[in-house]
Amino acid sequence: MFSNIFLILVSFTFSLNAFAQASTPSGSTPPANGFLMQLPVMLALFALMYFVLIRPQRKQQQQLQQLQASISRGDEVILSNGLFGTIVGLNDKVASIEISDGVEVKVIRSQILSLAKNILNPESK
Repeated sequence: MFSNIFLILVSFTFSLNAFAQASTPSGSTPPANGFLMQLPVMLALFALMYFVLIRPQRKQQQQLQQLQASISRGDEVILSNGLFGTIVGLNDKVASIEISDGVEVKVIRSQILSLAKNILNPESK
């Protein structure tokens, strides 16, 4: 997604340059500082992309890593594939999750997306 937006912004910048060159009268030379005139626009677009796309994604990723580090036995969790379960065992990289009475699965800890109480009871955050 980021690469698509970047390509759109770059093509927009180049189209601005082409438009500026096309608007100069024939026989005259375009201004030599065309890039310097576009630099503030490019910086503003990058800042916008940072605050709209990159920063929120990093914040969400940090929150998810904190959640995955703070889980403990007995927590009800939701896995990335949508399964609900209760954690019955943990180590550094693997969690054992009981998804039904007597049915345990082992999953990589990074596949835990959320605590089930946050989804089932959103007002209790």
